[in-house]
Amino acid sequence: MVSCIIFYLSLLILVDRIVANDSLNSYSSKCDIILCKIVNNIYKDIEQFKIMNNDNICIPQYGSKSDELCNSALEEFSLQAPIPDDSKENEFIYDKKIDDLEKLIDAPLHVIYLKQLSLLRDKALKTFKQTLATAEGTEFDAMMQVSSSL
Repeated sequence: MVSCIIFYLSLLILVDRIVANDSLNSYSSKCDIILCKIVNNIYKDIEQFKIMNNDNICIPQYGSKSDELCNSALEEFSLQAPIPDDSKENEFIYDKKIDDLEKLIDAPLHVIYLKQLSLLRDKALKTFKQTLATAEGTEFDAMMQVSSSL
């Protein structure tokens, strides 16, 4: 899956260069190369989340881990990408690449997030039903048990 996405990105970049008659030394091309390297590195981390997700494991602190991944990728891009200088065109390209990077990282993380919500919901319902099934369990006790288990 990851290699398929990387291939797709590379193909898009190649098509953009051909259409725009872009040279490999252009500002856009330099940014694209950096973007692809960062996405490739980040997707290795995202792949670990996917494995846990497919095994129906609730990922502890998933939100903060996702934020950290996204922020580190954006920071890495801003450190490695060439400075757009005073060129309005380069500033536009830089901003577009930042947006593209954020979308490329956020999309798979969002899919994992939705699965995590489902897993947490199932876990909460299971705990609620188990607590309610005990002889002394009331709905309030069950809700409190669910609240403390999440």
